[in-house]
Amino acid sequence: SNAGNYVGSVAPTANDAVEFLSGSSAVSIDVNSTVAGITLGGSFSGSVTLASGKTLSVGFNGITIASGTFIGNSQAITSSGDLSISGGTFNSSSSDIEIKGSVQLSGGTLKSSTYSFKVGGNWTKTGGTFDALGALTFNGFGGQTILAGGTDSGSDFADVNVSFGTVTVSSTLKVSGNLIVNSGQL
Repeated sequence: SNAGNYVGSVAPTANDAVEFLSGSSAVSIDVNSTVAGITLGGSFSGSVTLASGKTLSVGFNGITIASGTFIGNSQAITSSGDLSISGGTFNSSSSDIEIKGSVQLSGGTLKSSTYSFKVGGNWTKTGGTFDALGALTFNGFGGQTILAGGTDSGSDFADVNVSFGTVTVSSTLKVSGNLIVNSGQL
């Protein structure tokens, strides 16, 4: 929220992609924010926390986590783009998450919410750890694909809901709770 913390002393707007590429600071997003994208990468080893009572809306550039830690707390997070995790941690332990694009997990850790976690695109896990706490809802308008990445404890889904369209499972899918098809097909 303090413009002086950003390059050029201008706080990011809906057209700006925000990048944390170095440092080890603990950063707080303490205002309701809309940005084009957010990236934690490079040598960044700090954390970015969405403060209590605030929301984060990310545009088509999506959310990229390659290092560091993103903490969603109990706040709503939406992204019109993808969520891509190749390192670091994305922790959404008690918040509503909606990723209108795809989710790619190739490294790092994705700790999902005990609340709503909606995915509008494909789910691809080729590495890393998925710590499922609640229901994952596939609600895309077109065909969606799930590549679950194995049946180990780091690949389990707590609950899976298909609420729209066709979802194709292209690898073994382990669901420890409920598998529900409300509308559409699996």
